[in-house]
Amino acid sequence: MVTLGGGVEKKLADALQQTDHGTYLSLGPDDAEQIVHAVQNESMKLSQMGQSPVILCSPAVRMHLQQLLSRYLPNVPVLSYNELESDLEIQSVGVVNVA
Repeated sequence: MVTLGGGVEKKLADALQQTDHGTYLSLGPDDAEQIVHAVQNESMKLSQMGQSPVILCSPAVRMHLQQLLSRYLPNVPVLSYNELESDLEIQSVGVVNVA
């Protein structure tokens, strides 16, 4: 399981825009590229360890992160904390951070 660093969570949450037609992610191309690249790096580390990468994030950004990553990493699932069973023990083996 790979978690999002606090800075990445905040960057995504701050980029959410509410309109009459719903919420969308208004993230600049450089920020989007940094996040995708950081997730790719962490996913590669897990794959090299023989584990399937799964990204864990807050419920507020899950759908938008999944949409962002689906173009580049379609086989990497994105889950939110509230989608996990409460008695499930999670071990984070990586953190997605950007500069």
